Amino acid sequence: MFCLFVILSFSYGLLQLLDQDLRAGIASMYAREQVDYNRARIQHPLMRELGLALKMADSDILKRWAGAEFYPELREQGLRELESYR
Repeated sequence: MFCLFVILSFSYGLLQLLDQDLRAGIASMYAREQVDYNRARIQHPLMRELGLALKMADSDILKRWAGAEFYPELREQGLRELESYR
């Protein structure tokens, strides 16, 4: 009877240890997946905006307008170019 009690106690302790490790592993895996999902969800719009900003920075019309911003024809062309990025 005493041996049965010792075996049951040992088994219970082992199961508690395994359960704790399993829960920690699942929680860690869930947290990593959630972080990856949030990163992808946030990164997509930022990459789109970055691409648009790089395209605007490479625009010859906007560069000319920035160099001579008081000319009405360059202002009009620049505003049309900016409107096309909207």
